[in-house]
Amino acid sequence: MPRLGAFSGPSNFLESYIYFSIFLYYYYYYYYYYYYYYYYYYYYYYYYYYYYYYYYYYYYYYYYYYYYYYHNYYL
Repeated sequence: MPRLGAFSGPSNFLESYIYFSIFLYYYYYYYYYYYYYYYYYYYYYYYYYYYYYYYYYYYYYYYYYYYYYYHNYYL
């Protein structure tokens, strides 16, 4: 069917609608893909950050606890 410009009838509108729908599909697909990718990236980043933070916190806590305990014990 020959094209008669932008207003060439329903077939042109249907084509535009299909292409636009495909564009929106891939647009939102990659949008949510990168959104959840960075969401879980920062989630695990802060998870391990607080994990090591409390790890070293309790490590030094028990270190000084036993240090002062034995220090006072032998005094």
